[in-house]
Amino acid sequence: MDKYIPEGGFTIARKIFDSGIWSKPPLYFKVWVWIIGSANHSDRTKGGYKYKRGELVTSYDEIIKANAHFYNRRHIFPTMKQIRIILEWLQKKGMIAAKPLKSELERTGADTTADTRAYIGLKIIVINYNTYQDIKNYWGRHHGRDLNEQGHNNNKLNKEKTSTVPQKKLKKPKSNKPGTSKKRKSEAKTQNRAAATKIYEFYIKEISPGSKDKRRAHVNIEKYLKSYDPNDLITAIKNYKTVSKNKDPEYRKDPANFFGTKKGNEFFMNYLPGEFKAVQNRSPLEHGW
Repeated sequence: MDKYIPEGGFTIARKIFDSGIWSKPPLYFKVWVWIIGSANHSDRTKGGYKYKRGELVTSYDEIIKANAHFYNRRHIFPTMKQIRIILEWLQKKGMIAAKPLKSELERTGADTTADTRAYIGLKIIVINYNTYQDIKNYWGRHHGRDLNEQGHNNNKLNKEKTSTVPQKKLKKPKSNKPGTSKKRKSEAKTQNRAAATKIYEFYIKEISPGSKDKRRAHVNIEKYLKSYDPNDLITAIKNYKTVSKNKDPEYRKDPANFFGTKKGNEFFMNYLPGEFKAVQNRSPLEHGW
């Protein structure tokens, strides 16, 4: 059998199971793995620019196409907003650094003093790329020994031991992983409800809407708490307050509608960190007012 694997490879540390991205929606992890796998393995030159190991030159369009998936024969693409939020989250967590790439300055138009630079892509730098892609950093306490000596031989011995056991089914040990017991699930659900209550009460206090559907608002907020950080939802409320404080209460969003769940009605998303600056520059019609 040919042992050569085309296009090379990259490593992901097991500690990722305990990291924040593991509890985020699947698209976060998919984009993260794509970035690591697409980053330069060595220094290179592209388009007249020099890029170092662990750096990647891409675009929002490329990221969207690369992270699409099929469902019931439909080709589903992530939205620009989803990708922007994910990249901003990765930057916030210190996992990447990203900045737009622009062309060299050019003189244009009748005004000879005017300068324009066209957007040509997005440069992403994977933080600590060298640390996580150096296999020697995974050697542990038996530093200096070959990886086969550290792990694979132990696996071989374990197989030999189990092979000597008479034909008897070994009982699988009970799982002690978090979230597997009914008690843990119940505790998580209780915490989620408590967080939803605090967010709902904060919305009522800050926005003072003319109408409020408490039950539906709670259900919607609990749903979003499975995918969003509570602090981000609080920030969205604060941002919305800056544009709604001068309006009559009857024109302020019901919390159930602010955290709407139907496609196209997720109003709070426009006020999430990283999105609100773009919203401020829109016209009232684009706000949905």
